[in-house]
Amino acid sequence: MAGVAVYYAVLFLMIAMSAKVSKSRTHKKGGRSSYIFKLFPVVCGVIMLLVVISIHPSRRNTADFLYVGQGSCCILTADNGGVYMFDCGSTSRSSVGKYVLKPFLKYHGIKKIDAVFLSHADEDHVNGAIELLQNKNAWGIEVGDVFVTEQMMDDDSDMIRNLLSQCNASDISKPENPSMRYMQSGIIFTSGDAKLLCLHPAPDYIPEDPNSASECFLVTFGDKAKTTLLLTGDVQGTGETALTQNLSSLADAHSVDILVVSHHGSSHSTTDEFLNVAKPRLAIISCGENNRYGHPHTETLGRLKKHGAHILRTDTSGQITIYIKNNKLRVKLFTG
Repeated sequence: MAGVAVYYAVLFLMIAMSAKVSKSRTHKKGGRSSYIFKLFPVVCGVIMLLVVISIHPSRRNTADFLYVGQGSCCILTADNGGVYMFDCGSTSRSSVGKYVLKPFLKYHGIKKIDAVFLSHADEDHVNGAIELLQNKNAWGIEVGDVFVTEQMMDDDSDMIRNLLSQCNASDISKPENPSMRYMQSGIIFTSGDAKLLCLHPAPDYIPEDPNSASECFLVTFGDKAKTTLLLTGDVQGTGETALTQNLSSLADAHSVDILVVSHHGSSHSTTDEFLNVAKPRLAIISCGENNRYGHPHTETLGRLKKHGAHILRTDTSGQITIYIKNNKLRVKLFTG
């Protein structure tokens, strides 16, 4: 909206200037000079429009939660411009990569995703990421390494086989393909003043089900005024217990500013024990409108409210974008 306002303001000034110049040259009325001055504001307007639509606002220190229906997709942009994708998939929207992820990346001029982190192998967290890998050249998107857990690779599923086919892990003869790397608790990434700390799972963690071994990250934005974001995949059960212990054991442990609620708000996760440690200010729930699972469940919403979290949901708000600066959050909703 600001860009449009600038465009019309400049266009108005150009028209006013042209009218003034044309009036001062009435003695050349009907001549070539008069014709040129009439075209002047039109040409300037077209140039300004092209400039305005080609400029995107700074997307440093942002978290975008795309509305993918029943699924999950989070895009983080650090202050140095590094872009990181945490999951992308859906079970309610077909070709979510083509129709949701690709338009988002193109609109914001994102030509490279530095790393892709996949929490586990469920379709609603992975199929859009596989689309991206399959079409990265056609879409003009460079993709860095893909990070998975050892526990995830134990899942002999079509999702894993499709993922392997797009990475160097299965065919080193394709160097243009992203490398697949293992992620485990304790590994830290840094990107500008952002720190990405994996909190779960440990390499020796034995999952009770695929969800419990979900890759979980604590992301810290800022050097002095720090803002934290906790991504939890579909973690539950003993996995959430391990995550809670690891979160509470951090030397600089404090409440989480933004929590991406596990398993789309399932009643089997986000327990009181976990919330007593996390203490989130803002809870983001990614789920599809009128989904068949009943997510988010009333019990989970009740627990979040009891612990003082403000709740935002993609099924009611559409895409959710959070701008982070000096530990202050500015939220933009894209309800259509």
